Amino acid sequence: MKAACGKTHGWIRPPDMFQMTTSPQGASSTPQTLTLQFKKRNTIVINNKILKPATLLRQLYQLGEKQEIGRVDLGENRFVGFKSLG
Repeated sequence: MKAACGKTHGWIRPPDMFQMTTSPQGASSTPQTLTLQFKKRNTIVINNKILKPATLLRQLYQLGEKQEIGRVDLGENRFVGFKSLG
């Protein structure tokens, strides 16, 4: 994480900035369908495979990584002022 003031246009994103997602150029162009089953509002099955919660979450992360799910490029323009009365 880096905080900076001043000119930011022309900034080049480091290639290793995103470590848990695939770039748009590297993501699959083929849609993927998942079948999920729930029990008491908890996901327990992905594509007919019963998985433990940690394994299930890891599997969802891996599937999402291939499809470029979870990547957000966000630029903010914010002004925050502080006053001290003491």
